[in-house]
Amino acid sequence: MAKKTMARIRFGKMLKRVLKAAGISQMEIAEMIGVTPQFISGIVTGNFSTPRSKFDSICAILENRIEDRDFNSFVEAFAEEKINDDEEQKLPVARNPYEEITVNALEMLFLKKFHLLLPEQQIKIMNTLEQYERDNEYRQAAETGPEPSKGK
Repeated sequence: MAKKTMARIRFGKMLKRVLKAAGISQMEIAEMIGVTPQFISGIVTGNFSTPRSKFDSICAILENRIEDRDFNSFVEAFAEEKINDDEEQKLPVARNPYEEITVNALEMLFLKKFHLLLPEQQIKIMNTLEQYERDNEYRQAAETGPEPSKGK
């Protein structure tokens, strides 16, 4: 059994809270994501770390069943758990706490937050993302050098 940490305990409490809010029992979520009820109990009590694949499965189930703020807190608690696990293993800590979240969960979190914004705020974000995309293209071109010219 892995070491129980405060981050795991917080995540376990958050999982218990969001399951209750969604009207899903620990036994039901275990069946839905293909694990034993004992495994879910271990996560809820902070004894087990949550695998990313199982976290994504839980997110997909909870996505439209709980309030946005609860969903966001759930995702943030997972990120904190993963950072804490990395520190315990003496791994370098990611600068971005969301790096440990798989793409699907991060996309869901982004979309939920994005939809809460005003249209003009959404436009600003889209413009910023497009600028970052262009900057990355320029940076890649500068790093690889000019393309060889084609013969005549």
